Amino acid sequence: MSLRKDQLEHPAIRYQTPIAKAIVEWGVNYSAQPFTVEGQDNLDRARRMMEQSGSWAFTPNHTSNGDGPVVERALVENGVPDAAYILGRRLLTNPATRHLTTGVTHIPIWPPTETPKNDQEEHVRGEMNKVARSAASAVLVAHHPLVVFIEGGRSYGGGLKQPNPQVVVLFDQETVVTPVGISGLFENFPHKRILPSRGPVAVRFGEPRFMSEIKKRHAGEGKEERRQGVVDDIMLGIRDVLPERYHGAYTGR
Repeated sequence: MSLRKDQLEHPAIRYQTPIAKAIVEWGVNYSAQPFTVEGQDNLDRARRMMEQSGSWAFTPNHTSNGDGPVVERALVENGVPDAAYILGRRLLTNPATRHLTTGVTHIPIWPPTETPKNDQEEHVRGEMNKVARSAASAVLVAHHPLVVFIEGGRSYGGGLKQPNPQVVVLFDQETVVTPVGISGLFENFPHKRILPSRGPVAVRFGEPRFMSEIKKRHAGEGKEERRQGVVDDIMLGIRDVLPERYHGAYTGR
């Protein structure tokens, strides 16, 4: 179960609906055969750290439209309900996917991989991302899990992409950031496939760290280098819980 409106109300949050939830859960259950979760010890540690700091986030790799529901199942089955997901606006503009986006509670955002075509779209992007940051902060302050696909869009080749470093503004200083590796779903439900096939899917939780600890490693760097270093550190954590075939831009780093 995702975050509900009676738990936290915000105008930028689109809440999970029963019909969409049932459809995406069916899709996950059909496709993920078998479905396995690893790194529960890291998930338990993240929970304990969150009790100290008050906020936590999960950063999975992103290769499929099914990633959100798969992470949702892994979290709920391991005692972490009520999450909210950052979701790129493209899914909302596509009639084939718009009605399924409420399979999980989410916050729409204009992804850094999509360039505005004109001044009007530039304005829309600014306003959308402003309220998205407000909603993300509200989720974190209320101690609910925030799931952020920091690559900014799906990887059509399956390997990790270099993210836009601006994504780090979504996290508070003391947010506990836990990397998540999803494998198998790229093969089952890649870009442009309408219906998923069946095959093994694994979700692995990596080592959680406080955002302040990650930033401290880059304290002596310039602003842009610091942001890039922080986001690269997060991506390397994701890489470490993925099979080598998914390492992409972070192969050998």
